[in-house]
Amino acid sequence: MNNMLLNFRFFDLILSRIEFKEISMNIDVLTEKEAAQLYKVSIRTLSNLRKENKIPYKSVWFYIGRQVRYKAQPLQNYFETNTTGF
Repeated sequence: MNNMLLNFRFFDLILSRIEFKEISMNIDVLTEKEAAQLYKVSIRTLSNLRKENKIPYKSVWFYIGRQVRYKAQPLQNYFETNTTGF
């Protein structure tokens, strides 16, 4: 009986760690098209900013296979701090 109780506690501990990781890994990700539409720039402009290292790799954008994805909040921060208003 004690062994069974110990196993349940162990599994509860594992589940709580898994649930915590799922919550902490939940980030909003944008495709190139979504990012371009959201910030009213062309996909080519985003590509140029990446190639010129103006948008930092891994902290703002990354690859999934051969497709580029942008982290929503860091990309918003980039455009807020590095663009001028009209």
